Amino acid sequence: MGRAPTQRVEAMPPMRWLAAEQVVTFVLGGQLFALPLATVLEIQQVVEFTPLPGADPAVLGLLDVRGVLMPAYDLGRLIGLPAVSRGLETPMLICTLSGGPACFVVEAVRDVIEATAAAARSSSDAGGSAAYVLGTCQVGEGLAVLLDPDRLVPESLTMSLHSTAAPVTAAATQGGDRL
Repeated sequence: MGRAPTQRVEAMPPMRWLAAEQVVTFVLGGQLFALPLATVLEIQQVVEFTPLPGADPAVLGLLDVRGVLMPAYDLGRLIGLPAVSRGLETPMLICTLSGGPACFVVEAVRDVIEATAAAARSSSDAGGSAAYVLGTCQVGEGLAVLLDPDRLVPESLTMSLHSTAAPVTAAATQGGDRL
């Protein structure tokens, strides 16, 4: 008997298993994604944003939610997908991140599910542009890409946004005007 040809198998990055947690699933670019429910404060229909001249195309502007000023982002653009087409029914996820509140505009919100066996790579294993990916979770017959909300907005974008938004924030708070 002859020996079977030896196949070279690339080592897969180590995986860790996330504890069971609820996630919000949503669609971007025809693909299913998820964010931990603990970071999503609410889901609203899209509103008009106060634009920030010279801001990155992923920044839609500023939003005032019950007196809390926050940046609004096109989540598709943040993760390298086409821009989200906005209409009256377009949803936005109001989230709390380690750096403060933020709004993410998505194509459609699907469901809140219990992600019981989400395989996740550590951020060092994900590398490059996928550093915002925690892993995947089973959704029905398919998979959703589980995103790390604290890694979605690049630090360079956060820093430029703070410098751009400072005059708008100061002007908006003087005289009690709201955006």
